[in-house]
Amino acid sequence: MADFVSVQVEGLRELRQALKDAKEKELTRRVGKAVKEAAKVAQSASRSYVPVASGALSASITASTQTKHSTQTGVIKSGLPYAPPVHWGWPSKGIKAQPFLAIGAKVSEPTWLRVFEDEINALLDDIADKVG
Repeated sequence: MADFVSVQVEGLRELRQALKDAKEKELTRRVGKAVKEAAKVAQSASRSYVPVASGALSASITASTQTKHSTQTGVIKSGLPYAPPVHWGWPSKGIKAQPFLAIGAKVSEPTWLRVFEDEINALLDDIADKVG
């Protein structure tokens, strides 16, 4: 007796065509939207881990996206000159690393992964509506 699973996909030809018809610009726009929203989630979470003296460092954290070739990247950063030494540390100056951006991104990972999942599911639903 053979152990196997058989799966029959109805509408596969139509799905393939719909995926081909999905405009690259729309896919890029939707992924870009998810990347930007994910960066905002990490930005918000990172503010909770910033060491506070005046509040300027926390207020300076921004979220943006960068596109290079066909890769979109979410970026959270601060433009303040003392942000890198606070985040990464500066041992020779006695400054201990306080990686608030990395911690915020890691802690909020389940939330920003859900942003991607929701956007991809919405895109697939839109494609399914065109097929069906």
